[in-house]
Amino acid sequence: GQFIDRHRLRGAGEALVQELRYARQYAVINQVTTHFSLANDVPSGWCYAWRAAEPCECSADENSCASATSRPISQLHTARDYPSIRLSLNNSTGRRQLQFSAIRGTATAASMSLQNSAGELQVLVSPLGRVRRCGTGLPGVGSC
Repeated sequence: GQFIDRHRLRGAGEALVQELRYARQYAVINQVTTHFSLANDVPSGWCYAWRAAEPCECSADENSCASATSRPISQLHTARDYPSIRLSLNNSTGRRQLQFSAIRGTATAASMSLQNSAGELQVLVSPLGRVRRCGTGLPGVGSC
């Protein structure tokens, strides 16, 4: 019911926030640009992953972010990991590429949202690289 859906939504949001923060941290510590790929037009529904140095595309069939020539790579996360969760990107293409700069960890500004029957959780990336979340209908999560 609602209890499970709320926790599933919070879990999916926390996983996305942590991957974004890790990609930024890796860029700053290792002085290499990291590229974060999100898509909501793949056969599994949606996906995200990242890697250092070169852009990549996540997809349900093949994760180009997992190239053996680029380390580290993030684990591919898909809609299969979080049943009933929908990912919305605030652009019209269904795919989004973010970059975290090696110099100061600055980023491509972006916002995306995760939804299910329990509510909506937004994940925001500022131009300065700050990653935060806010939501509606979720206890313990600040409102947007």
